[in-house]
Amino acid sequence: MKAVMAALFAVALTATVVSAQTVVTDERGRFVRYDPAAQVIVLDDGRMYRVTPSTVVLLDNRPVSDTAVQPGQVIVVRAAQPVVYQNGLYTAVGPSGAPEAPPSSYATPSSTVVVTPPPAPVTVVAPPPPATVVTPAPPPATTVVPAPSTTTVVTAPPAAVQRTTMYGTVTDVDRNEIKVRTDRGSFEVPLMDAKNSGIRKGDTVQFDMMVTPGGSPSAYPRVR
Repeated sequence: MKAVMAALFAVALTATVVSAQTVVTDERGRFVRYDPAAQVIVLDDGRMYRVTPSTVVLLDNRPVSDTAVQPGQVIVVRAAQPVVYQNGLYTAVGPSGAPEAPPSSYATPSSTVVVTPPPAPVTVVAPPPPATVVTPAPPPATTVVPAPSTTTVVTAPPAAVQRTTMYGTVTDVDRNEIKVRTDRGSFEVPLMDAKNSGIRKGDTVQFDMMVTPGGSPSAYPRVR
């Protein structure tokens, strides 16, 4: 009777070992990296496979070494063991997709405890964090938008009108005025809705000023 029970237990133990070594056949994906310490291949969609003695890596339908594959190449992993990375360790995945529980102890009716030997110690190296690529921002582009074409009706000035032309550089643009610096000093020029006029800080402007007796001078800024 004891011999029969021992034989049945050996069959059950063998079935357990076979189920723990279930492999995935022909898994296709884009290669990211290979962890030589844990012998694990990582694909770009997060899938991970441990290389076993029966594992074959195919590149363009040709077997290649898992250390010869370059990141970004599309490969086929045949007969490898699917794993997940949890708590700093690679854990085998069962048929349902969930991590497999470690083997437990079994007891025969005669209270003889048989313990599955633990696997060989594996040095697990945590995957490095993804590199952060910082792209410097391009220098701001200076775009000079020409003022929209308008039709200006100018009344002929009286004979005593004096005209003068000045050039300057825009130092600031407020909502209803612009600030201009010239070789004679800085001043503000009222301009309705200045921010939407197309004049920008740094633009060179031309002022055509008209002075009439008893009136106030007027200036029309022109962006050059």
